[in-house]
Amino acid sequence: MRFLVDNQLPPSLARWLRDRGHDTGRFLWVRLGNCRNDALIAAFSSSFDTIVAAFDSGQSVVELI
Repeated sequence: MRFLVDNQLPPSLARWLRDRGHDTGRFLWVRLGNCRNDALIAAFSSSFDTIVAAFDSGQSVVELI
């Protein structure tokens, strides 16, 4: 079974489900709060390579702060 773990729940829950054989998928946790679209795009732009590298290295939960 595949689960989508809501961003209000701890990443440890996704790990717990995965450890029991369930697919939780990859998850990008965007913790910027309310911001304008240009600020959101700028944050993604400046962090994109780091985000991709984190997922490529096997991390299943990555935070964008």
